Amino acid sequence: MKSAALAIVVVLLMANVIMYPYWTAQQDNDDDWNPDDGPNGEDIVSIDAISVTVPPVRSGDILLYDYEFLAEIYSLNTTSGNWSIIKLEANGQLLEQLNGPLSQKDGYLVTHESWQLHTELSLTVKITIEEHNEGEDSEPLIVNGRIQVDRDRFATLKGDVAILNSVDGLLAVDEVSGLEIPISNLEFGVKNKGYMDPLVEVDRPLEEQLYGDGNTLTEGDNGTYGEENPDWNYTQWYNWSMDRSDRVRGYDCARLNISLDFFGFMTLDKLIWLSSSVPRPVKIMYYSYTGWTDPNETGYILLSTSQTLTKDGYTKGGAEIPINRQAKENFVDRSLTADFREWEIAPQDGSISSSSFDLGLEEAVEVALAESSGLNDWMETHPSPLVSEASYWANQTDLRTMEYTWNITFADEMGEWDDWEVWYPTNAYQVNVTKQVITRPALGDLVETFIASERGPWYGYAPIPENDMADQLLTLASSEDIWANVQEIADAAYSGFGQDEVDFTDAWYSYSTGGLDVAGGFGMELLDTLAGISIPNTRVSYIMQFGNVWEGADTTAVAVDAETGRMVYIMQVEGPQGLALLFGAGD
Repeated sequence: MKSAALAIVVVLLMANVIMYPYWTAQQDNDDDWNPDDGPNGEDIVSIDAISVTVPPVRSGDILLYDYEFLAEIYSLNTTSGNWSIIKLEANGQLLEQLNGPLSQKDGYLVTHESWQLHTELSLTVKITIEEHNEGEDSEPLIVNGRIQVDRDRFATLKGDVAILNSVDGLLAVDEVSGLEIPISNLEFGVKNKGYMDPLVEVDRPLEEQLYGDGNTLTEGDNGTYGEENPDWNYTQWYNWSMDRSDRVRGYDCARLNISLDFFGFMTLDKLIWLSSSVPRPVKIMYYSYTGWTDPNETGYILLSTSQTLTKDGYTKGGAEIPINRQAKENFVDRSLTADFREWEIAPQDGSISSSSFDLGLEEAVEVALAESSGLNDWMETHPSPLVSEASYWANQTDLRTMEYTWNITFADEMGEWDDWEVWYPTNAYQVNVTKQVITRPALGDLVETFIASERGPWYGYAPIPENDMADQLLTLASSEDIWANVQEIADAAYSGFGQDEVDFTDAWYSYSTGGLDVAGGFGMELLDTLAGISIPNTRVSYIMQFGNVWEGADTTAVAVDAETGRMVYIMQVEGPQGLALLFGAGD
């Protein structure tokens, strides 16, 4: 139970400390928290009403913040009297540095004049878990550790379009009391470069829209802001106001208060202190308290975060970074150097003979269609399938024999909703095609390609209809060419002595439709929260992973958009199995 609870705690901790939450739960008027108070009540002093104009950022601007986090989760079983309380405490510092102009490549490997926001977050963490079960004595579980995350956001000078988010993060467990588990070398690290689609328009955060571009805000200003959600056909309304003026650690500020209410399920109260002397917020604060009562349970969740510029924590940089948000940057919508070809059921192989693949996907599909009677029977009722997923790997069965395998899923559209019960159970068909190469020095190699196994009809369907996909897709061989030109991926892919091809006995390759899914156990969930930024998505992709399983050891992975040739992410993960055991295994 403790390790499972701790898993929840760590995800909660890192989601709220690392990811800078934009939500809070319903406030409780009985709680004694006061947003006017800093540590010892000395941070904030009320002043007469002022107006503020946040200055533009400069290259070399440095801001150093104190960062604090507190959370309590309490649950009481009203029938048995059993209760549990989880308390998280974290504190440290956040450093921000702004740089530019500089040159940065986007996911198409095209260079743009850009600017950089670099942040370094370093926290010490203490987690205390207490459980009381009737008739049982138990000691609190206390975990002491560290979180360190460096981030870099690169955006174009024209239009301020984000083209790369880079993360280097570490979660370390230094000490555990109350649980018998080894703690040596319990560290989980991740490096990730996420290349956003620059043609997808992303709204700036509301506060940046309000105070950015030299806008002046005065105490008493207020308004509403609507954010449309086309998927739900719903507009979320935010209320904002400049509700007071304060001196925060020597900086005269006007306070921006942003709130929302999402059907009573989620409320947000975000307090931001802005100054005419500092190009970034002087202070950001969140507070939330939510309670619940069920027939057999009652409890609450209390969260509080505070980010405050240290005394004299702002160092002014040099020249202004010439960001022009009204200007328009030019972006390509497809790789200029990649090989795209028309397709029918699956992407074409392309120049497969010069690639690392000993068996192409196109060839494997041809074998499946020619030799699987079950597949052909299935296609009688599914005449227009496409390959929705396919995975490739290699296996050395003995000193002379290599096997190269594609696991292929053919799928058709789901069909109309009134036919759902009929279509869905058999709307996909899975088959494994293997190429076996037996080395015979004197007689010549013996090569045979065959159907190794069939799962047959199974639950699934094509996530994207064929008519909705691009007419041309990136070839298999060209997908390798794209990431092979990125140094950190080439270093991982061709790491052996004299190696000029990928060793697919220690790598896994995938073609996938319907969006990326890098998930796989708690390790990837931890990665997502530790990273603090969402991994960019794409509809159709090639994915390559090197190394061992996510939770076990070192892993490197890369994804490429199969419709455009855009690099999507480059990811490197390090973490012993012991960390996954501590934060997610068993009861």
